[in-house]
Amino acid sequence: MEERTPYMVDGPTEEPQHKDIQTARLHDEVANLAAVRNEIARVKVQLEAANKALQDLPEFIEASALGAEIVRLKDKERSEMDLVRQIAVADYEEYHSKNPADGVSIRVVKMLEYNTEDARDWVLTNLPKAIIVDTKLFEKHALAVADTAPIPFVEILEVPTATIATKLPGQE
Repeated sequence: MEERTPYMVDGPTEEPQHKDIQTARLHDEVANLAAVRNEIARVKVQLEAANKALQDLPEFIEASALGAEIVRLKDKERSEMDLVRQIAVADYEEYHSKNPADGVSIRVVKMLEYNTEDARDWVLTNLPKAIIVDTKLFEKHALAVADTAPIPFVEILEVPTATIATKLPGQE
């Protein structure tokens, strides 16, 4: 595929000739994008045909069976690991042995347990820098109240974005 330079547009212009050139370039790029999508569709059809032809080969059937066996064994491995962990922790809790079996060891980690509301109140008073803004929630709220109770330091910008149709003219 040939490499093309993206066309940069700084903003609207009053020059009709520039607009015509820009529109022509945009149409060219849409046509190029449609051609690439057509090529992708063509290669996908070829891949599907190749996969279909392979499915009847004994080697493919054997490889598929081996793949399924690996999935089954990985599930069994996860179950066994869970059981080994449970037994090892129970052994540690009863006998305090950090090496209950060859290849199995116990790590004791410190975990905190607390009421989140109490923690929030404490942090607001004692450690305010630990507060992290949920930007997604904040932005959703700022947009919701923009017309009724705007947040003074928030500016709402209108930023144009381009949406490209799934099916373009010239695309098969």
